[in-house]
Amino acid sequence: LEVDGRVLKKQKGVFRVNCMDILNRTNVGMSLVARRTMLLCLRLDSNDMSWLDSPFDAFESFFKNEWTGNADAVSVMYAATGALQGGVNSVTRYYLKNFTDGIRQDSLDLCVGKPPHRQSVHV
Repeated sequence: LEVDGRVLKKQKGVFRVNCMDILNRTNVGMSLVARRTMLLCLRLDSNDMSWLDSPFDAFESFFKNEWTGNADAVSVMYAATGALQGGVNSVTRYYLKNFTDGIRQDSLDLCVGKPPHRQSVHV
């Protein structure tokens, strides 16, 4: 969007990246899409695409630093701990997953319209 309100490009879709087992793998996939998209946005008027392969060092440093913060934010929302960087977070995730996440999952299920789990009571 230009200052005068002209629309230069419109987004045509979305990417959904998900690894069923490891949140950190999901983050790697998301970072690849985000990096490429950001570079394309920065060089919107260029016909030469060779710069996508090895952009300048300042960009790489900035992007990696910002994306690390993003990884932590996504990890906190999903797993209630920052991105895994050591044993403390692993132990915390294990505890939360096995002893406290049930009510969180029930709340999320309710928000997306999934009925709560009901167990039959036999008398």
